[in-house]
Amino acid sequence: KIALYRKDGSFFILNSNLGEIEKKYGIFQIPEDIREDIVKEDLRQIISNPLDFQFLFCGEKAVCLSGKKYVLLTMPSARKSLFFKMIKKNKISDKNEKHLHCITEVDGLRVVTKEGIFILSQVPEELYNSCYTFSEDNSKKLMKAYNSAEEKKADCDKEIRDIIKQNQLNMAVKTLQNAAANLWRNKEQLFMLKAAQHGKNFVQKGEYNFNMFVDICKDIRIVNNLHMSDIPRFITFAEYKKINPNELINRLLRNQDFYLAFEISNYLKLNVKKVYQKLAIAQMKSMSDASSSEDEIQMYEKINAKLSKVPNISYIKLAKKAFKYQKQEMGNLFLENEKSILTKIPQYIELKQWGRALEAAYQTFDTNVLITVLDKMKKNVEGIEKFCALVGKQPEIHPAVVEYLKNNYPEDLDIYLKSKENYEE
Repeated sequence: KIALYRKDGSFFILNSNLGEIEKKYGIFQIPEDIREDIVKEDLRQIISNPLDFQFLFCGEKAVCLSGKKYVLLTMPSARKSLFFKMIKKNKISDKNEKHLHCITEVDGLRVVTKEGIFILSQVPEELYNSCYTFSEDNSKKLMKAYNSAEEKKADCDKEIRDIIKQNQLNMAVKTLQNAAANLWRNKEQLFMLKAAQHGKNFVQKGEYNFNMFVDICKDIRIVNNLHMSDIPRFITFAEYKKINPNELINRLLRNQDFYLAFEISNYLKLNVKKVYQKLAIAQMKSMSDASSSEDEIQMYEKINAKLSKVPNISYIKLAKKAFKYQKQEMGNLFLENEKSILTKIPQYIELKQWGRALEAAYQTFDTNVLITVLDKMKKNVEGIEKFCALVGKQPEIHPAVVEYLKNNYPEDLDIYLKSKENYEE
């Protein structure tokens, strides 16, 4: 959707597909009672100058108008407005200073202030039904039943039986678990999960997806760890559900939270190879440009001790990164660890390490590969004498060198044979 704001206090909410004539737009006026609660000067601060405020979406259902220290949320569909004063008056040092910044989230609004980060979002329906004082929802009855069981009351199963008679126990368990998922980690969340577990014990097989219960518990555990890590991620459950697990791991790796990325990958049975590779690259980058060869060898041994436990690590990728960051010794060590010979050869050629390239090509037992390396080498080495000196160190490739020169550079063949002092041949 598109939201437009006019200085007289009108909001226009339009569907983004403006080409469809039948799509209607809604107009919503800020209620007078909201205006009366705000000091005129404060309201003027918000709407007087476009540079003084933000106008953006809050989730999918509301729009936000935020000033230097205020946030006003409007829900056109519900005809409601909410006004928040995010900064206390006695903390204001300069009335012209901007004290907050808002960011749209999938389920609400993130408000960044000097005092902290706050998330404004609509209370999920499951949480409302489970916690509202006058709620008659079965999820709330299930919590009462669990509480009675914990207190060992004689009629502790009465509520459970009532829910079972309505064939709503499976729905009550699901609602309560989703309600718990939308709470931040605390004793109330744990109580709700235990109540949901209590109700699950009475659900008949086939009436409820027990795997789904386990999956939501896994999700809750991951979100709680995101909140409580050394580098906390203030992410709501709805935001987490919108993110693909691999994308979540990538975000953690971009922020170099390798420990949590590893733990979550392991927990979800994802491939941890990427985490180890990113950790290794980060450790390379952390080294000083003035590091000695001994320092590089020590860092390589530290990294390799961890990588040796992980199958299918791409050492060639790590070698390329090491060369990129001018860590030649480390790059060579990683290159030697690469198991795929065909993967090593292009890197040796790029580094002009002709001896290693020829040795690796010979180990493939493929004459075509060896001829290709010889051709690259001949075109990059100055003079036939230097070429002869380099290939002369590899006596086992002699037949391939003769064949290559005979077919491509016959005028250099005699020079090569004389350098080998093989006059008979």
